[in-house]
Amino acid sequence: MASILDELAVIAAVNREDVLARDLMASPLLASDRVERFFCRGARNIGEAYHAGVENTAAEYMIFAHQDVYFPDGWHLALQQAIEMLAQSGENWAVLGCFGITAEGVKGGHVWSSGLQRELKPAFQSPLEVCCLDELVLVVRRSSGVRFDRELPHFHLYGTDIVQIARAAGYTSFVIDAPVVHNSDQIFRLDQGYRQAYDYMYRKWQDDLPIKTLIGRISHDQKALRRVNRQAMSRYLRSFLPGRGGPNRGVDDPVALAKRLGFQ
Repeated sequence: MASILDELAVIAAVNREDVLARDLMASPLLASDRVERFFCRGARNIGEAYHAGVENTAAEYMIFAHQDVYFPDGWHLALQQAIEMLAQSGENWAVLGCFGITAEGVKGGHVWSSGLQRELKPAFQSPLEVCCLDELVLVVRRSSGVRFDRELPHFHLYGTDIVQIARAAGYTSFVIDAPVVHNSDQIFRLDQGYRQAYDYMYRKWQDDLPIKTLIGRISHDQKALRRVNRQAMSRYLRSFLPGRGGPNRGVDDPVALAKRLGFQ
């Protein structure tokens, strides 16, 4: 494969211009005029934003990224290596991500999370087939025809949904070893939008339940979501204890952080 740069498009839903400038636009990947880009503002849900990105780009590999993600220098080389490995093994894949979980509950990927204030680097064989991917980075192969659900409410659970859509169409999905900085703030609760997305997913995939996600399961157990919320709130409240320093926030310089971590 020649350089993959000519086959990439970066697509993002944007509601914070300062965060976009601090993180995604600071990425060397976005400095190349060979990489397409499309930023959607004011979308009612993620399906609307990402379908607009599909329609306004032409690249084979569409990188759907959070605005608060920083791609270290050379990140595209890790992506290219993973794609070549999958081609050699004959995998009919549709979706790749930077962090995910298998049907057996094994987590894989390599991410710095500012919200958690730690590096997530489970031991895993890359690429690793998964049943759910974290939404921070999702790479979709255009020629697969797999697309995001326009009706999924709000901006949650689409990493789980797109993997299920791919599976139903006969495609596999993988997490790859391609480190990024997720320069996020700490989450203290799952909002009403998450509840609506969860209910939609429950109805849509009820014949396939339970489905693992990175923070719990979509299942017939209606108490599961409440437990996840209680855990998130408990972590948030503990951050105010003496010596804890308050809730975790994104860093001002993701470039320096990526260098310190050895990501670039």
